[in-house]
Amino acid sequence: MERARIVSIIVIALFVVNAFGMAETNAGDDEKVKSVAFHFSRPDVEKSGNYYDITIKGADSYLVSAGKPVLPVRSTSFAFPFGTKIVDVKCKVIGVQTMKVDKKIEPAPQPAKLGGPAKNAVEDEKIYGSSEPYPGKWFDYRVGSGIENGEHVAFLSINAYPVRYVPAKGVIEYASDMEIKIEYNLPSKPLLTNNVYDLLIISPSAFSDALQPLVEHKNSYNISTILVTTDEVYGGSYFTPQGRDDAEKIKYFIKNAIEQWGVKYVMLVGDGDRVPYRRAYADDGEESSYLSDLYFADIYDSEGNFVSWDSNNNNKFGEHGAFGVDEVDLYPDVYLGRLAATSSGEVAIAVNKIISYENMKAYMESWFRNIILCGGDTFPGDDDNIDEGEYTNQQVAGVMRNFNPDEIWASNEKINSPANINYAFYQGAGFADLSGHGSPSSWVTHPHNKSSIWLPYGGFKISNVNSLSNKEKLPIVVLGACSNSKFSTDCIAWAFVAAQNGGAIATLGNTGLGWGYSGRFATQGLSGYMELQSFRSYTGGAETFGEMWSDALTNYVHRFGGSMDATDYKTVEEWEPLGDPSLQIATPSGENHPPDRPEKPVGTSSGKRRAEYSYTASTVDPDGDKIYYMFDWGDGTNTSWLGPYDSGEEVNVSHSWSKRGTYEVKVKAKDVNGAESAWSDPLEVTMPLPPLPLFKMLMEWIRDFLDTFAEGRIQSTYAMV
Repeated sequence: MERARIVSIIVIALFVVNAFGMAETNAGDDEKVKSVAFHFSRPDVEKSGNYYDITIKGADSYLVSAGKPVLPVRSTSFAFPFGTKIVDVKCKVIGVQTMKVDKKIEPAPQPAKLGGPAKNAVEDEKIYGSSEPYPGKWFDYRVGSGIENGEHVAFLSINAYPVRYVPAKGVIEYASDMEIKIEYNLPSKPLLTNNVYDLLIISPSAFSDALQPLVEHKNSYNISTILVTTDEVYGGSYFTPQGRDDAEKIKYFIKNAIEQWGVKYVMLVGDGDRVPYRRAYADDGEESSYLSDLYFADIYDSEGNFVSWDSNNNNKFGEHGAFGVDEVDLYPDVYLGRLAATSSGEVAIAVNKIISYENMKAYMESWFRNIILCGGDTFPGDDDNIDEGEYTNQQVAGVMRNFNPDEIWASNEKINSPANINYAFYQGAGFADLSGHGSPSSWVTHPHNKSSIWLPYGGFKISNVNSLSNKEKLPIVVLGACSNSKFSTDCIAWAFVAAQNGGAIATLGNTGLGWGYSGRFATQGLSGYMELQSFRSYTGGAETFGEMWSDALTNYVHRFGGSMDATDYKTVEEWEPLGDPSLQIATPSGENHPPDRPEKPVGTSSGKRRAEYSYTASTVDPDGDKIYYMFDWGDGTNTSWLGPYDSGEEVNVSHSWSKRGTYEVKVKAKDVNGAESAWSDPLEVTMPLPPLPLFKMLMEWIRDFLDTFAEGRIQSTYAMV
């Protein structure tokens, strides 16, 4: 299976152009021209085993195609008003030079099925024996229609390749500059300007009563909402029915709702037996089809026309393989989610959770600043000797730096028992990332290099989810595993949302087999990239669950652009959002935001008892508000709130410890409006007892005893150092 993609050199979220230079001019009455310029350094060539790695300043990504040379790329994207026509995209390549290399450029790894064995790189003989440069072009691009910041837009994503490799000649050619010129026509007038409803709910009539409290709640929160039953869709109560089957009738209804009502959010309520789903057919060589609710959200192609996902009219949708390639846009045009309920009772549970979550403004609660990270060794035996699940968790923690990570890993043995996952949920968290293997009904992983052992022992199953008791402390759960979100059967992703006494408020995951990279490439494409990008979408400004899902898909299509193959298409199409797309998951624009999570306190890490030591900390407030700080000394005491201080101003405090031991010093911040940050990472401070003569040692022991007695907490102490 051959594949091509682009993977990150540095961690960024790419939604709009970020270029070296950009300009816009008028080319005539109707045509406009936008230009963008990139500058690149001379390539750096570094040895990597038997190969060379190529890096270059000015690039932000790599082109990765199975068995082909890994080369730098510069990716960028533009958002134009909906209906804009991209007339032409040209690239002027400047300052091309060549460089001899005496080793081959490192080939890209093979994609591996999540749950299957690790796959390592194998050279593509056709490419490595060729006298033609790879890639064959200096740039490529992709156009489409989608939604960004609640507005319908036309997208253009561009990938520029500043280095090309001629393997048979042992030569690389590289450019110092690239100038890209975009010619486009704006629409004659603004399109899709109606604004009647924000949220469209589609459900069977049997669920109408259970959904009515949610409709009333949303309307009271200025989310103008309409509930339409499937019978009303099929019967033409609002719009004339169109479509070959019920699924296509719903898709056409959504199109009409966008154009006539201005709908931004769409929530489907019911499992596949109650609200239809669409099967997609991007061929991964393992399963013939899989569920895709993106079908209902991908309404328009790059020209603003309805996209059926069946351009060859064979009733197989989203095809990408030997039997054909359907024209699909892949950019969501609405923020979509599904409550895969099988009964009115499950609808009522989900509705009550949503109302409670939004009424309490969960994103402002202290527990929300925790993130649960579960992982192990997804591909035991990879060449890099990396535990991919834990590595992905670490990448997520880096993106979610304002959250306190709770690491439940194979390496620390916390993943061995489902009880540790249950307890983390009980403590409360805003998010959870479970990166490993899966089936519809369970999630598991491996210990390091032990493919025959599955953790947690017995798996984390639907029965474990049903026993969760975290009540209103509901995270968004991201499941990086196979088939966890296959809602046509009982699945663990929906079980999280439907759990009566806790669970999750929403989930993201794969409806079918997921694909990924082993080793250090774990988050550089496919499911691992999508998993990580979902969190980047949140920190990048997504305020609702639907935006978190949509922005992740949009970024994936931007990033991998015109080089996407069948496995890329499947990765995008099967990423399923189970939850309310209009759910508020972050502080809305214009409202008060909490301070950023402070860095670890700075100060002495060891010393003598009863001596005072100074510690400093600082952070910034996104709104520029003044900040209070609280230090926790790890000995049962804290400073209470100190301040206020200016945003970014350093605070300096002192503390002494009366007993020997190791303490964890941490700090958190609060703005003048009461919004609190998460706790910082802890600084370990040790107060060892220095070597003393026996008499002095005895006196120290007596003093410790008297201190303990005076505190009213008599403890027996026998250990003497």
